[in-house]
This record gives sequence, structure tokens and C-alpha cells, in this order.
Amino acid sequence: MNELINTEYERAYTLHRRIVINAQSAQESLFEVCKGLKEMHDNKLYKELGYENMKDYSEAELGMTRQQVHKYISVAEMLGENVNSSLQNAGITKLYLLSTLAEADREEVIETTDIETVSNSELKEKIKQFKVKAEVAEQEAEKARQDAEQAKRQESKALGQLSVAKTDSEFLSKKVQELQAEIKELEARPVEVAVEKDPETEKKLAKKEEDLKKLKEKLKKAQDELVKEKASAADAVQTALDKQAADYKAETDKLSQEKAELERQLAVKPKEIRVTVDEDKITFKIKLSTAYEALMPAAQFAAQSGNEEFKAKLLSLLDAARKVVEK
Repeated sequence: MNELINTEYERAYTLHRRIVINAQSAQESLFEVCKGLKEMHDNKLYKELGYENMKDYSEAELGMTRQQVHKYISVAEMLGENVNSSLQNAGITKLYLLSTLAEADREEVIETTDIETVSNSELKEKIKQFKVKAEVAEQEAEKARQDAEQAKRQESKALGQLSVAKTDSEFLSKKVQELQAEIKELEARPVEVAVEKDPETEKKLAKKEEDLKKLKEKLKKAQDELVKEKASAADAVQTALDKQAADYKAETDKLSQEKAELERQLAVKPKEIRVTVDEDKITFKIKLSTAYEALMPAAQFAAQSGNEEFKAKLLSLLDAARKVVEK
């Protein structure tokens, strides 16, 4: 037991000395300090040095506040073992700012920015812009997903109503045919039977004729409802398509404005153009995927329904989109 305690104490004390030495030459081994503090924190080795928590250890032995230690540990956790060589002399503030970005955004900032010479305030502003754009892109993607789901729900509801109306119409048509066949069979009986004018038979015939009349009225009502349901479904599909078209036009206008802004900035900040262009590619992929998910169900519905008006409107929307792209 004593050997284990001595071994852990030796490990803790050795690590402590390494942290102190590295802190004295922070510009050369800053990240080693980050990794050392993370190891001390994660394994609670400060207890071997007589401290109850990391805060007491860092304040007494290193003269560092809890917030400062948190930054160092965050850098080690977010940047991992494979630290870009351009970051070795970046300083803890810049490393911490970079650690708050997603990996893809962080790599892009590193590639397009001279981390060693850029000021902390400039780097902070650039990272802020990245976060804002990422949030906007996520909000737009979420809205597009919600719009697509709403369009699918409207389409499903319209198809359900059409199916019910069609089933009712088919049932009533079948009943009418059965009654017409029964009436035709009664009228075709031999003359001698008709001459007898059997009261029961005539009563049945009158009842069948009355039933036939009522069913014809129901059939007409069902057919009228079917026409209304088809019109309603067409309106729902058209509304969804119109909304999608309006959204695409709004997005196209927005992209045109961003393009104009990029062209204006090109002569002043050429290094920043790459960041925005790459982001535009990501945004375009998201919107293209959303457009595909929204339009394909509408196209399948138009094809299945066989309605030429639906097909014409869908093709008109696609043609409008092509004209916008070719401008």
C-alpha cells in the first residue's frame, strides 16, 4: 500500500514539476501545459500533493484562477493530440478561441488566417462571424425541413380524401348496376306473368325503382364530392408548389446579394473570400437537398394521378427555376 502511495505521489510531484517548467516557457510549450493540466484534473493527482480540488492546487502552486485553468483544459480537450504546427506559438487566448469552433470551421480559419500575427480581437470577431453564419444556416435548414414536412402532410391528407371519395363512388356505382340488373330482369319476365299483375311483384319493382332513384342521387352527390376533393387536392399541391417557388426565389435573391457583396469585398479582403465561397457551397448543398425532398413527392403524386394540369404546373415551376439559374 505504501509503495502504491509513494508511486502515485512521485507521479503527481513529477507532473507538477513538469507543469511548472512548461509554464515558465509558455510560448515554446504552451500545449504541453494544457495537456498536463488536463491529466492532473482528470486523474485527480492534485490530491497526492495535498489539495482537495483542482482550484486549490492551481491557485496555490501555479497562481492561476479557475477560469484560466478551464481555458487550458478546454484547449487540450477540443484540439486533441494533433495540433497544427502553425498554432505552437499562438498563445492561450487564441487557442481557446479556436477550441470553441467546430473542427471543420476551425481548420478553415487556420488555413485562411495567419494565427500568429492576427490580433485577439480580430480572431474573436472572425470566429463570431463563423458562429453566426452557422446558426443562420442551421435555422434555414430547419425551416426548410419543416416546410417539406408540412407539404408532405398536406399531400398525404389530399390523397386520403381522394381515396375515400373514390371508394364511395365505386361502391355506389356497383349498387346502381345491381339494381338496374334486377329491374331489367323483372321487366323481362314473360307477358303472361306481367298480365297477372302480381301485387307482391309490383310492390318489389316499385321498391327497387325507388331504391335505384335514391342510389342515383347518392352517386351524383358522391361524384360531386369527388370533383370537389380533386380540386381541393390540386389547390393544396399548387399552394405547396407556389410556396416552394417563392422560397426558392427568396433564396436566389439572397444569394445574388451575397454574391454582389463578395465582389465588392474582393479587392479589399481577398483572403476572406474563400471562407464565404466554401460556406455558400455548403448552404447550396443543404438547399438543393431540401428542394429535392420537397419536389420529388409532388412529382410522384403528379405522375401517379395522371392529371395533366398537375404535371404542367410542376414543369412550369421547374422551367421558372431554370430561367432564374440561367440569368
